[in-house]
Amino acid sequence: MKIVDVKELFNRTGIPINGKRTIEIKLNEHTYLPEGELEKGWLPQVLKGLKKLSNQDNSHIKDICIVGIGPGIEAIAVSKLFSPHRLICTDIHPEVPAIARENIIKNCDNMDNQNLVCTECNLLCYLIENNIKVDMLYENLPNIPMDAPSNEIIKVNSSTASFYSSDMLNGIPDFIESSMLGLHYQFLIQAKKCLKPGGIVICSIGGRIPYNKIKKMFLEMNFKPEILHCDMILQLAAAEVLQGYITAQKKYKNKFLFYEYEEGKKMLSKAMETSKTIEDALEDESLKNSTIGFDAANAYFKLFSGNTEIGHTGLIIKGNMI
Repeated sequence: MKIVDVKELFNRTGIPINGKRTIEIKLNEHTYLPEGELEKGWLPQVLKGLKKLSNQDNSHIKDICIVGIGPGIEAIAVSKLFSPHRLICTDIHPEVPAIARENIIKNCDNMDNQNLVCTECNLLCYLIENNIKVDMLYENLPNIPMDAPSNEIIKVNSSTASFYSSDMLNGIPDFIESSMLGLHYQFLIQAKKCLKPGGIVICSIGGRIPYNKIKKMFLEMNFKPEILHCDMILQLAAAEVLQGYITAQKKYKNKFLFYEYEEGKKMLSKAMETSKTIEDALEDESLKNSTIGFDAANAYFKLFSGNTEIGHTGLIIKGNMI
């Protein structure tokens, strides 16, 4: 087991820590927290998105479920920002929920055995099987399908952070499959069964495809999307992930957009400054310029030929049921 103090991450993203000297979390080989995640990965952007959400009117948010809990950092942030009456955390790996529970209780004075559930399950099956409805559902799900059952995928350390069983693709629309949005789509299908009236979803989705495809998915599932936050995300486990997207490009004849991390971050920041909305910024032509953005195959080449850090846009999206 490894212990990591993430207090600096909470301070940097404006999450209150209520006088705690440390925010220490326990990790094992199945809790995903690779080098670079705390500085340039998803977690800083997720916490900024949750912080922005907390500034909206959220008085109705009492019961929350987090899908894919990992070591529990998002749950600690949710606890401190929303003080939920009940917090349910799920993960597909059987060894992860117990570690997350320990980390959450250790760092959250308002969480105990009475109002915290951490359990193994796939997506929202626990809520559906127990007829539980909540006010908010959060996910940061993998995008790359593998021709293997889930119980085989979880045997590989941290592989469930990027990959899922292609069995989950059964019955989804072609544009969802070709956009590599399959698991997000399945989440939204199940979410409609698990939300109370006025409930919301929070989805963390990589913007490697045009935003209009992501928006179309939300609208077709009767959710109105709102981008809470957007920034450049460092592509971690880049070699393995990029190979998955190269395969998808060949199969679906789609382009998945990547950037040199630092250059892409500068261009995205500039586009955000000159655009009225985040959605407008994502359509800025500078981000689509072939000298700035490139497909998965070229990203893979740059990764190895120039020892280049590869990134992609990351979106924290709130969805209100229509």
